[in-house]
Amino acid sequence: MEGVRAASLSYFGHEPESLTIGEQALLIALPQAPEARRPDRNPKAAMTARNAVLLRLQDKGAITPAVAQEAMEEPLVTRRAAFPALAWHVAGRLARQVRGLEATVITTIDAPLQARLEALARQTAVAQGLNSSAAIMVIDIKTRAVRASVGSGGLDRAGGWIDMMQRVRSPGSSLKPFIYGIGFEDGVIAPETRLMDAPTRFGDYQPENFDRVFHGDVSAKEALVNSLNVPAVAVLNRIGAEGFSSRLDGAGIHLIRPKAGLKDAGLALALGGAGIKLSDLASLYAALGDNGVVKPLAWTETEARLRPYQPGSRLMTAEAAQKTLAILRETPA
Repeated sequence: MEGVRAASLSYFGHEPESLTIGEQALLIALPQAPEARRPDRNPKAAMTARNAVLLRLQDKGAITPAVAQEAMEEPLVTRRAAFPALAWHVAGRLARQVRGLEATVITTIDAPLQARLEALARQTAVAQGLNSSAAIMVIDIKTRAVRASVGSGGLDRAGGWIDMMQRVRSPGSSLKPFIYGIGFEDGVIAPETRLMDAPTRFGDYQPENFDRVFHGDVSAKEALVNSLNVPAVAVLNRIGAEGFSSRLDGAGIHLIRPKAGLKDAGLALALGGAGIKLSDLASLYAALGDNGVVKPLAWTETEARLRPYQPGSRLMTAEAAQKTLAILRETPA
């Protein structure tokens, strides 16, 4: 433990600004013999050292005898609280980015929400099996403030130190809404455009649905609501896989292609054929709620105050974003 603030929080549970005279005296005494005078381990030695400091302050005229006596009668803490361990991935990353003498970083994390979601991530990871993990992010769309960021199912679990928010993973079907949204903007489809969900070969690529059941003639809206694979690939084929990837690049969202030496992103993009960070994916979904504009996530309150006034990068028109979002609201839970 290092510093007055750390000691104040650990021993007394509050900030240094509200330390009592007795608490201040104890913290003055501790550095001279940190282990020998730890109140949670050696309360008698800690009390003797604290009272000696108070008497010296009295002798020097810094406090009155009455104040010194009152401080000596303060109950001595006999335990040291564990430091808060919420949002450890975020806290560690922001701490490494601190420049100069900046002592405090005020994050956008909502502590009660973070605590609830860390518990949920742990519960989910445990239910999935020994080597499973989970990640969750909550964003305030207006400010892009990250209110919760859970990077794993717990530090005590396998791979728990890995921040899944920042690791590249296959997005599965989660890019489909943006394929349809750009298709709406480009005019190649509308929500009621009829698409065929049937076995279809696109060159040497033949996608199937997750349940291997095909639904025949469906609208684009129905295809997105039900996350059908073949229609999504068909729409991507119309707008062009490279064009779609370039649109994301232009908004600052980069897809990572498999290390297979492929120059063409390919239609497999629609079904998770390229990797993306979960934090970038969250940025895309936040853009749907902000009329198609992508902005960087805000991890500190200073950044969050600036975001509403920053232009961002347009991924799709407001109309296309609103159509896409309206369809997603009808997706089964």
